[in-house]
Amino acid sequence: MILPLREVRGVFTPENIIQKPIKYPSRESNKVVLPLPPPKGGFINSVHKFKLESILKTGIIILAAGSSSRLGEPKQQVLFKGKTLLQNAIETAQKTACKPVIVVLGANAEKIQSTIQNPEIIITQNSDWQQGMGSSIRVGLQQLLQTDAEINNVILLVCDQPFVTSELLKKLIATKAETGKKIVVCTYAETIGTPVLFDKMYFPELMNLQGQDGAKKLLKKFETEVATILFPFGEIDIDTPEEYAALQNL
Repeated sequence: MILPLREVRGVFTPENIIQKPIKYPSRESNKVVLPLPPPKGGFINSVHKFKLESILKTGIIILAAGSSSRLGEPKQQVLFKGKTLLQNAIETAQKTACKPVIVVLGANAEKIQSTIQNPEIIITQNSDWQQGMGSSIRVGLQQLLQTDAEINNVILLVCDQPFVTSELLKKLIATKAETGKKIVVCTYAETIGTPVLFDKMYFPELMNLQGQDGAKKLLKKFETEVATILFPFGEIDIDTPEEYAALQNL
């Protein structure tokens, strides 16, 4: 069973990015684990060489405006391992220390909003949710820039990919710093998709998305500026009762 990606040398947090040297595995256990060579200076380097500022200047938009017509009930509220899919997405986003975290609601907005008991989460409603994903991206980005006009990056996240982790989201930021690419997208099942990070230079393009156009349109348009990271289980999302039943068996 392939598990979701985790960083080889530890989890990125505001505390250990700046203050703490990496602790490497020892030979004391019976496991055959060789210590990794320390980076120059004993502190995080290479893919870890990005500042806390990069995280703090990255906002996250959780797209949760759809009606879940094929599922027959709001997917935002279905349970997986004791939490709703939306609650899981919110908690994952908050663990990254990225701010602000914006949730875009649409269909069943009042019912869903009443279940979000977190004052740090900014909720906005897309009254045109029926027009498609592009309209929700536009509404979310407008709210993001109203909250922090100096934001440098945005991560677009959907609520029905239950195996997204905070480490995966941080890896999007790290890969941008490492490669110099302005867009970083996940790859799975021979395709690319969410979560995806966009540099602020693409905010005008995101604002111009219309109707059913999602961000994938921009990935094709600016393919030379795209870096990818692997997301095992990224292809698992919840659109039908059969897919939800299969998820419960994982």
